[in-house]
Amino acid sequence: MLGRTQGPFDRKAIKQLFGDLAFPADREELIQKASDRGSSQPFLHALKFLPEQQYTSLDQVVEYLNSSGQGAQPGA
Repeated sequence: MLGRTQGPFDRKAIKQLFGDLAFPADREELIQKASDRGSSQPFLHALKFLPEQQYTSLDQVVEYLNSSGQGAQPGA
């Protein structure tokens, strides 16, 4: 798993984390999947600040995360 880093979210790491998640998915589904897979607290925190909506693709999730400026990666 990746550690916490500064800067944009790593698309590859996020795709590994959410690769088997069926889209559309809402924020709570994303948080639950990340939590079940042992994601870092900073990453879970960033997910909690995503807009409460249905996300149609993983790319849309990454785009919102990168625009948030949180900068945490999925791994612990």
